Amino acid sequence: MKIYGIGMVIQSVEKELYELEYALNKEEIRSHGSNVFILTENIIKELVYIYGYLLYGKNYKDRLAKYGRTDKLMFGKAINILEKINKDDITSKSIILNELGREYLVFDPKSNLLENLIKCSKIRGKILHEHGLDIDKIEEYKNEVKIGIELSFNALRELKDKDIFPTIVEFDSTVHSKEKNITYFRDEIGTRIPIIINNYSVDDIKNNQWYIFRYSNIQNLVPVVNKIDAFVNDTIEPKICDLNIPLENNNFDFGYLKIIGDDKIISINSRKLTVGRLSTNNIHLTNRSISRKHCLIEVIDKYVYLVDLGSKFGTYLNDRKLIEGERVLITSNDIISIGMGNETVKFIYKVGEKDIDER
Repeated sequence: MKIYGIGMVIQSVEKELYELEYALNKEEIRSHGSNVFILTENIIKELVYIYGYLLYGKNYKDRLAKYGRTDKLMFGKAINILEKINKDDITSKSIILNELGREYLVFDPKSNLLENLIKCSKIRGKILHEHGLDIDKIEEYKNEVKIGIELSFNALRELKDKDIFPTIVEFDSTVHSKEKNITYFRDEIGTRIPIIINNYSVDDIKNNQWYIFRYSNIQNLVPVVNKIDAFVNDTIEPKICDLNIPLENNNFDFGYLKIIGDDKIISINSRKLTVGRLSTNNIHLTNRSISRKHCLIEVIDKYVYLVDLGSKFGTYLNDRKLIEGERVLITSNDIISIGMGNETVKFIYKVGEKDIDER
């Protein structure tokens, strides 16, 4: 049983960005943009309530009134309130910062998160209300929407990577007692977080237990979550790839790749292995979101490197997007990700052959 969290929101945004490339008319383009902007807006509105609760407790809505109305929050206003909370000097803020182990509440002054959200909010207004756009120029219109979606994607990734937005990932177990039921959830780093629940509502949030349920007393996790519930239980299963490399005499001196979710083992027995959609690649993948010549795995002086070859949707090493032409060293247990949404293919790199169970 998986619980909807910001990781699923990011997956949804990836899907919209991918499908935007194939949109042919204004309505389709606008639909992809609207879906992303509404999701992002609701995440930011949710942050207002989460941090309001953390700082002020159950009367947080009354206390937040000094920053502005919270009953009918819009994207821009929610950003503005978060910015004010971030700058405010209050005792409870120091306590929360100490518990979270960071120097800022939401916006790191060294980050572009606030700037990106403001830009995204402005593009959202232009797209949804068609202000200041020549909607007859389809490519220009699509490019404006694409910029907005990419800004949303980058902002959401930062919220997730820096643990600014709470998330519950996976149900673990429930312990029953006479007085209460304690349900354990496993977060993304495998920690068991005990949360006391009563009729699907959170009784308390404190310290590092700041995780929100979909039917929380505080606020629904994402108010439009029912529209994309299909993503909640989806599992990303990589497509089977074709290999244009000799496997009968596997040489594992330089390690091997294993496709996550598949039994296929790919030995690195050549100085260069190309990966892409063209059938001439050593590792041939047919997914549309994978470029014809996507990336290169290269051995130099017994070290293995990954190079992005100018792919459309990027090559990721441990969730970091590579710059085109950049040569990055791969080490054991590194994860290589290419493709988008449910077409994502992930490889794990291993050194040697001792971990191989199936050949």
